[in-house]
Amino acid sequence: MQEKYEPTGLTFEKVWKLFQETDEKMKESNKMINLEFKEIAKRFKETDAKFKETDAKFKETDAKFKETDRQMQRLMKSYDRFGSFINNISETIEYFFQDAFSDMLETDGVIKIGGFVFDDMIKNYEIGKKKKKKEVDIILINDELKLLAIIEIKTKLNKDYFENIEKISDYLNYDRIFKQYKYIYGFASSNIPNDCETLAQELGIFLVKPNIKKSTIRRDYLAKFNPKIFDKKP
Repeated sequence: MQEKYEPTGLTFEKVWKLFQETDEKMKESNKMINLEFKEIAKRFKETDAKFKETDAKFKETDAKFKETDRQMQRLMKSYDRFGSFINNISETIEYFFQDAFSDMLETDGVIKIGGFVFDDMIKNYEIGKKKKKKEVDIILINDELKLLAIIEIKTKLNKDYFENIEKISDYLNYDRIFKQYKYIYGFASSNIPNDCETLAQELGIFLVKPNIKKSTIRRDYLAKFNPKIFDKKP
């Protein structure tokens, strides 16, 4: 029997065989694709879980930051209130000593420190000129001797305050009024530690304590000191 002629050279059997082979390959490809999709889906779920975990941590961190911020705001408010309280104490002590010295001048006409006598007073005076200035809380004046008593008021005295005493002369050299004056130096404080008192005696610095009951200064304590005269630097 003569074989049926096919224009393409393909018989039905060959075409069917090709279809079967192609179908097997498609099944194998689909199987591999399905496996890859399952692996991708698995990784996506894992990634999604990590994202959710990270998001939860971010939310937790954000909550902590907000709480920290609230605590910082409360702390800053407390600090401001404490700062205002300290400033009020400092101002109160400053006014106390300034008023006490003013009352002494009004009552006695003079203020005695050691063997020195002063008959005038300036509060919150800026020694110096232009940018080279330093404000001091009290200056007592003896024009005849051209001598000043420079007093700084401190809430609590500290040994560190003694370091720059002689630098006052740097400002006096530029002062229009007191350029030719020498000075003695002292601290007024309601809290004077023993080591500061000892250091003051060694350096020739006088110290002033309050007499709270009588709203004045303790003259007996002031009399303990023998102030050193500091001259200006050339």
